[in-house]
Formats: sequence, structure tokens, C-alpha cells
Amino acid sequence: MTARSDSAFYVLRKLAARHYFHTSVIAALIAAMIGFGGISYHTLQREREARRDREKAVSGYISANLHMKEFMESFAREQAVGWLLLDWREGREDAARETLAKLREGSPEHTAMRYLIKGDIDEDELKRQLLPAAMPLYHFVLGEHHRVRGDHAQARLQFKACVAAPGDKYAWFRKAAIARLNDLGTSATSPARSSRQRLSV
Repeated sequence: MTARSDSAFYVLRKLAARHYFHTSVIAALIAAMIGFGGISYHTLQREREARRDREKAVSGYISANLHMKEFMESFAREQAVGWLLLDWREGREDAARETLAKLREGSPEHTAMRYLIKGDIDEDELKRQLLPAAMPLYHFVLGEHHRVRGDHAQARLQFKACVAAPGDKYAWFRKAAIARLNDLGTSATSPARSSRQRLSV
């Protein structure tokens, strides 16, 4: 009858009992490594969350700045166009051309005002460059063109088309078109119409 060999667990237990100090040190080192690993993982996770929060904050800040920049640029363009139209209507061609030169060349506003003031592009070219993205601007400019030449019937049609044009862009021109229709004795069919929207441009 052969003797059964000792199990691995039994051998390890006997070795651990025989070398208690060394086993305790190794066990403590293993526990410390596990604990350190857990702390490191937790710290890493917190750093990742903090980095994500920072990135979100920076992204929000950049987005807000871009929105503010776009708003300010849009406001500046509207003011420039307003003064340009006023000078043009009052016969101050030189002042109108100076303001036109300050508008960004190739922008819809520059193209539209160039059509009115310089007259070096025709209606087909204006339509090609402005539609469909800038429908309110296109119809407003045509309305101004007809109004100044005394064709009030065509001017009314264009101003009404400007007010009815879809989209949220060029709200300023819609308001100006409403004012023009009021000046021409025609009410604009727009839910946004009110006495506060009359412009003196």
C-alpha cells in the first residue's frame, strides 16, 4: 500500500506555519499592493471625471463665446446695413459706398447692398447668390429697389414675400419689411407684427 502524497494546500500551509514572519510580510505586501491599486484606480477615475468636467466647462465657454461673437457680428452688420440704407435713401452715395466697403465682401449683406448701391450685378445674379439661404434679404432688397423707383405695387409684393419667407435668419429685414409695408399703407400678415416693430431705417 502506497502512501498518498500531501496536497499542495497542505504543503503551503505547513510552509507558512514554519516561516510565519516571511509569510506575514508577503501577505502584508500583497494587501498593500491591492490597497494601493484600489486607491490608484479610484484616484485615476476621479481625475478622469475632473478632466471631463473641465473639458465640458471649456467647451461650454467656447460655445458661449462663439455665440456671443456671432451675435455681435450680426448686430454690427445690421447696424452697418441700417446706416447704409439711410445714407442711400437720403442721397449720400459716398457715405453709403464707404459703409459698403466695410461689409465683408462676398457676404449676403454685401452682395445685396452692392446690388442696390453700385448696380453692377443684375437681379438674376442677385438671385443666384442669395437664394435659397437668404430669402428675406433677397425680397427686402428687391422691395427697396422697386420702392425707390416708385413702383409701390411691386415693392409691396416683395416686402410681403420677405415677411413670409421661412427660416429664423434675417429677422431684422423682416421687421424692416413690416415697417416698409406700414409706410406704404399695407398691413403685413405676420403674427410678429406690432407697433414696436416699426423701424426708421
